[in-house]
Amino acid sequence: MNDEKQSFEKLPDWDECCKFLTHRCEFLEGRSRAIIKGRAIDTQQRQKTNHMHLSKSFITTNASCTYCDSGSHYITQCKSFSALQLTQRKDFVRKAMLCFNCLRKSHVITDCSSKSRCKVCQGAHHTLLHANSPSPIKADSMTNQPQQSLVPEHADSNQHSRPRVSLIARTPKRGIIPTALVQIKDGHGDFQIVRALLDSGSEVNLITEETAKRLKLEKSRVSQSISGVSNTTQTVIYNVYTVLKSRVSEFKWCSHFDVIKRICNHQPSEPIDISQWDIPNGIVLADPNFDQSHRIDVLIGIEGFFEAIRSGKCEVGPGMPAFINTAFGWIVGGNATHLANSATYKCNLIQERMSLDECLDKFWEVEEYKTAPQRFSEEEQLREQHYSDNVALTSDATAVFMCGSPLKSNNTG
Repeated sequence: MNDEKQSFEKLPDWDECCKFLTHRCEFLEGRSRAIIKGRAIDTQQRQKTNHMHLSKSFITTNASCTYCDSGSHYITQCKSFSALQLTQRKDFVRKAMLCFNCLRKSHVITDCSSKSRCKVCQGAHHTLLHANSPSPIKADSMTNQPQQSLVPEHADSNQHSRPRVSLIARTPKRGIIPTALVQIKDGHGDFQIVRALLDSGSEVNLITEETAKRLKLEKSRVSQSISGVSNTTQTVIYNVYTVLKSRVSEFKWCSHFDVIKRICNHQPSEPIDISQWDIPNGIVLADPNFDQSHRIDVLIGIEGFFEAIRSGKCEVGPGMPAFINTAFGWIVGGNATHLANSATYKCNLIQERMSLDECLDKFWEVEEYKTAPQRFSEEEQLREQHYSDNVALTSDATAVFMCGSPLKSNNTG
């Protein structure tokens, strides 16, 4: 409908005015419908374009093993590949140009988008290529095997420059690592109970970050490099100084403890049935619940271990752990061949390295050039003495040196 104009040369009557308004309304209604329809068409076209851009293609392929060419599994589940020696598996991966992390083609490990890592050490390689993996490896057990912890924990931070080692090991024979409930002094001067692991092979003492925070212990900032299994390095940045006290005696011992996130997994790794044990009567256990799996809050190293050791040892039978008397009570530790082997074996090694400042000190000690004492002639000694006696700096604003001229005596030639 076309737009209309009304002539105002003469005053319109009511019928003409009503007719004009009716035509005007019809025109506006028709125009609005056309605008709405046009917008709807544009929206549909944009949605269609977006769907075209967002369309995806899914391709289904059959499994294919790169090693045996089987179509029923991938190389990660291939029993023939898993049965090879570690060096043979690595050689095949290199020759086939597979990714060391996901064992797939078309990319290298630096471009691998897979978030999966080695289940043993969390390194950027497949579990079948782990350096310390037993050979052969059962491929079907990789998905069900509990994760092993070989990551080293932090160690001593402010001790001297000699190397320090902390070793907590689990062997296939299955053993019990001694633990004890001890009292530790918190930031308010009160004593609280924590669970400690006694490690006679460690030259460092450790405390977990959560325990230090809960006890409100004052932390001192340090910088110490720690080396562990597979040459993995970490850095300790805090330590605390506190006092340990026995629950059953007057024994007290104070030392520095390095603050780390976690010392080790729960000890023991699973509960132990001691219902058939012939535990000696009249002894007070350092950890009454040594047979139950609990977290470790503190690690007491070799210094505290031998400070607390006392005379007395009880054997409860062949292949059984021993009860050893300490200032914390009787600890339980040693071999336990009667227990079922654990599915996971752990070996956490902590070795302290010298700090950067200590390394620099030793470097300068080695590189320092030592000269022999200077020997002066009689005349040179006189000049040195004259300079000391006659040269002075003025104390006024000019700040100049004043000195007298040295004169030779007649007898000096």
